[in-house]
Amino acid sequence: APPLAGLGDALFWQTLRPFCAAGAITAALCLWKLAGLAAALVGMASCYLLVYNMAAWTLRWRGLRLGYEWRERIATNLKGYPWQAWIKRLRLGGTVLAAVPLISVFIIGRGERAVAFLALLLCLIADRVTLKAVSPVRLYAGAGVLGAAASLAGWL
Repeated sequence: APPLAGLGDALFWQTLRPFCAAGAITAALCLWKLAGLAAALVGMASCYLLVYNMAAWTLRWRGLRLGYEWRERIATNLKGYPWQAWIKRLRLGGTVLAAVPLISVFIIGRGERAVAFLALLLCLIADRVTLKAVSPVRLYAGAGVLGAAASLAGWL
């Protein structure tokens, strides 16, 4: 059970949740420009809950079925799955989902260009200094702090 719990923590809590959060925030930013703030908030919550729960429930029910089917061979059979490769791909996808809106704001935006550039620069510096991937949630938190500081400074 402990090795499976460690795998589940890495997959669900450290990878799938930030990936779904980055996707939901990206969807909210797109909806905000198209349909307004209320639609963006509803779309963000719906996107997150739908994508996360579909993936989580599918993996959990399949894992339960395979656990009963494989019984004592479960550890041996699970070694055949490329878990670490899947986790790395999801983390990279979450980072890309978080960076796409910032890049689009930098390309399309007017006063927001400086904030988007600083957020991307902060992400790249943090990625190189810490020698680990920057979470999409932390990337958006940093962008929010930079946006608030830029707004208070009168840049926006």
